[in-house]
Amino acid sequence: MKKSLLFFLFIIALFIVFRFFVTFPAPPKDLHKTGRQALHQAKLVGADQFAPQQIKEAQILFDSAMQLWENENKKFIPFRDYSVIQFFLERSLAASQYSYTVTKNEKIALSERYKNQIDLIKARIKYFEQYLNHIPVTNHERMQMTLVKLQFEASVLSIRNKQMEGVGEELQQVLEEIEALTERTKMLVTTYFTGYPSWEKLQQEALKARNQKSALTIIIDKFSRKCLVFDKGNLLASYPIELGSNWIGDKQQSGDKTTPEGTYIIIMKKDGGQTKYQKALLLNYPNEDDLIRYEMNKRKGVISKNARTGGDIEIHGMGGKGYDWTDGCIALSNEDMERLYQIAAVGSSVVIVGSTKPLNVVLGQ
Repeated sequence: MKKSLLFFLFIIALFIVFRFFVTFPAPPKDLHKTGRQALHQAKLVGADQFAPQQIKEAQILFDSAMQLWENENKKFIPFRDYSVIQFFLERSLAASQYSYTVTKNEKIALSERYKNQIDLIKARIKYFEQYLNHIPVTNHERMQMTLVKLQFEASVLSIRNKQMEGVGEELQQVLEEIEALTERTKMLVTTYFTGYPSWEKLQQEALKARNQKSALTIIIDKFSRKCLVFDKGNLLASYPIELGSNWIGDKQQSGDKTTPEGTYIIIMKKDGGQTKYQKALLLNYPNEDDLIRYEMNKRKGVISKNARTGGDIEIHGMGGKGYDWTDGCIALSNEDMERLYQIAAVGSSVVIVGSTKPLNVVLGQ
């Protein structure tokens, strides 16, 4: 019994001495913690998307280290070796940190690309709305533009919410659709502006001649939506206007909702019960040129043989709605119409043109 006790005490003493003088291999706990956090942070910023190869390598190395660690822990303490585990964890940490850096740099570069795309799209939308949005395009194209803008807003919201996946392709699609719509609309405008030389001639003749009954000349600029009032050739006033809902081009027939183009005169000033628009200036549409074109278009089959010329084209009040809505007349706000009514006279010239400026000036080119 005493021998057994002495032997047990000897073993304990020997273990204490051995433990004091011999250092057992310690597991790399701090490196494990650091590596796990680095791996988590890299995934958190999106390394799976922006540095997939590096983050995959980091994960494999980390998982391998954990498996080796588990195997080592099954061994008797003096025989454990954590050197390979430490090597794998160091490699995993380096790969995680690298993937984190790559991801952050890629996201910065991507954000800059997105910002440039967004700025470009905003500029295209502004250009379209400033110069082309009031062109009477088809309802399909208007709906398409609305949908494109909604898609653009959704893409911007995704970027704000850090949901980057697929946003680049969406922005590119938005840009392509806006540019396609803009090009189609610009083609319509370019074709329309082939009439500018004749518009310029009408303006010059009107301002030069000036009707003997009135020194006042009114020029309607359809594209810029302006009613320009000249007195003896000098610009007296400018009023915003609204036109027929299908204003582009010259009026062909009754019901086409197009504002006519040409030189007219005021043949009647309407007030009170004479007009539902508070006040109105009746023009001599159709004039002789309109009737000639009307008959020619009938013979060519441009319009139906049963078509009528239409009439009652006026400059009248109740405008200020912010969109083109008349059946072919020119609408001013009631306040502006009141001012124009006071200075206009029966016999005053009214020249209606597509634009008072050439296309390159209008578009700021």
